[in-house]
This record gives sequence, C-alpha cells and structure tokens, in this order.
Amino acid sequence: MNSAALEYKTKIDEAYSAYLDATYGFALQAKEVFEDQKEILEKRGVTSPSSKEWGELDNQPFTYEIEDKVVYRGTVRDHKHRNDASGRNWQWAAEMFVVTVYELWDSHYRAAISVEKGLKKDGAQSDSLSDLRHYRNFIIHCNSVADSESTKLKKFVWVKQGVRIRFSMGQMNEIVNSIKEELERF
Repeated sequence: MNSAALEYKTKIDEAYSAYLDATYGFALQAKEVFEDQKEILEKRGVTSPSSKEWGELDNQPFTYEIEDKVVYRGTVRDHKHRNDASGRNWQWAAEMFVVTVYELWDSHYRAAISVEKGLKKDGAQSDSLSDLRHYRNFIIHCNSVADSESTKLKKFVWVKQGVRIRFSMGQMNEIVNSIKEELERF
C-alpha cells in the first residue's frame, strides 16, 4: 500500500471511529431516557405501564441549553426517536460518513494515489468508491432517496430508485472493509 493509500485508510478509520462513537452515544442517550422514564413510573407505583402512561412521559418537553439559553426545544418522544438505532441521528451519522469518505477520495486521495502509482490523475479505480459517489449524490442532491443511477451500483446494491437510503451498522462495516480491501492493491 503506498503512502497516500495508507494516509487515506487512516482518514477512513478516523471518520469511522467518529461514526461509531456517535452511534454509541445515541444508544446511551436513548437508554438513559428510557431508564429515567421507568424510574418515574416506578416512583408512581406503576409496574405495568400502559401506552397512555408512556405517551404522557413521551410528550414531556425536552430541551438543550447552552450557557443558560435554550437552543433546542422538542419532546422526549422526539429525542427517543432521533436516538433510536433506526432514528434520524444514526442515519445522519452514516450519511456524513459516506459523504466525507467519498469527498476525501474525490478531492485529494484518488489523484495522490494515482500519481504514486504512475497513473493518470484519475487512474485509481475503486468499485466501492464509485458506489459511494452514487450514494453521496443521492444524499446531497436527492434528499437521501435513490434515483435512476441506483442501477449503476456494483458492490453496495442496497437501494432502488425512489427508495430512501437507510444504512445499517452492518452495511457501514461492509463499506469500510470493502474500501480497505481495495486500497490494499494500491
């Protein structure tokens, strides 16, 4: 593996570890809120809460404050849904990982790897990163919904035209491992 490929691999590891740290934090947030709600119900003597009792707790306000100023207002339900494993925060983290990894490739590492290998500027080829280009475009230009370019996916064939992208942790791991394997040949 040449030095540019090794440097790019390090950048991928940094981005992936940030994704993993974030999703772990989201899971802890969701668990903490659930445990707080359970404790409230136990203090009320409720042992088998009804959906109405959960709903009452979920409708409570949830705020974030910075320097004694409220910077976000929502409900506990909003917070739980965002931080759930299928929630928006998890998808946002995955999407930002995909966009970042592709942008690093496109803006710098593809050319650097190509030069080190004695290829023309865009000579380094990768099916994984080609697919990430399509996913990046779906995320940035199509509000995370696949368009007709989805028929050109080669490795990560997880969406069809008109379908919203929903990355799983397994898919994220597959992306990382596949790119790293392809980088080994550089």
